[in-house]
Amino acid sequence: MAAAEAERERGVVRAPWSGVVSDVSVEVGQAAFSMAGREIATLVALDPMLAVVEVAERKLAGIKVGDTADVRLVTGELATGKIRFVAKTASQTTRTYRVEIELPNADAKIPDGITAEVAMPLSPTPATRIPRSALTFSSTGNLGVRAVGADETVEFVPVNVVEDEQGFMWVTGIAEGTFYRDQASYFYQLGRYIERADQTTRLLDTKYPLLTGGGDAAAAVEIGQWHALLRSASGYHAFRRVHSSELTPTRVAGFLLFNPAFPRSVYLCVREAADALAELKSRYRLRAGNDISEGLDQLRTILESRSIDEILAGGLHEFLDFLQGYLIVITDRLSAAFFGHKPASQSQQASGAVWPLAPLPQIPS
Repeated sequence: MAAAEAERERGVVRAPWSGVVSDVSVEVGQAAFSMAGREIATLVALDPMLAVVEVAERKLAGIKVGDTADVRLVTGELATGKIRFVAKTASQTTRTYRVEIELPNADAKIPDGITAEVAMPLSPTPATRIPRSALTFSSTGNLGVRAVGADETVEFVPVNVVEDEQGFMWVTGIAEGTFYRDQASYFYQLGRYIERADQTTRLLDTKYPLLTGGGDAAAAVEIGQWHALLRSASGYHAFRRVHSSELTPTRVAGFLLFNPAFPRSVYLCVREAADALAELKSRYRLRAGNDISEGLDQLRTILESRSIDEILAGGLHEFLDFLQGYLIVITDRLSAAFFGHKPASQSQQASGAVWPLAPLPQIPS
């Protein structure tokens, strides 16, 4: 009896893991001894699912195990997972590195073998977009562009290619090699950060109705819109570094307004604009602009003293409108103080030299 039971047990096939049988290559009644050492079935483990990509060596920097990655299936569905493996050696044939992203798939919605596109955070690199026709080679064989130097003569500026597009190239080296550091450069920085702050408020204001539509549990279509909003501000991967879990409208709004490290957040732009103005006045001993420095400092204090929950409770649109008006007055005063231009807005004339634009109790919170 024991021998018969042992023989029966030998005919039982047990899977080494839980999964789905996708193919059976044997038939009922086929002699078992003829299957020794042969494949009898294919078992697929669907949870977790792995998205496997090959990454070029020049894009490997910044990809780390544990970082969040987004996977877009060929069906249009989006999934978010964690990078679980980054190869340390390159493929001998393609010189690329294998990267694996682990995706939760408890409901088995993601089928095995489906085509997908993976977006992963890389190390940020300041780059300049130029036409392909602008690239040339020097007499020594270095790749670069021709630029007009500070002495009004043409010079060769070496560059490194970061990204290759169909009609354009993203390169590094141009800004560092051609931007002359004088008063104009500080005014450029000042104007750039004020413009960035203004554009961020306007971009966020376009999604204001979604934040007032009832609750923070956004539908799938709304999540896609917030993804698009972050990408429009070049902030999707930066946001994911701070919030690797659930994406909510409140988190997105707070990130774009208050994050102290994101280059396009309103808070960082106001801080950098204040620093640029202080450096400009100190380095070149400019007497004008004291009221503007005071205004930027007070705007920074306003941003530091409020949370995103307080602003949403008081009205996001009203607060963004307040910020835009404040930045318009700052721009008008900069133009009048340093370039002799008359203010284009009426708000400066109405507020005089008083900061902020409204008494503190009336500022939207």
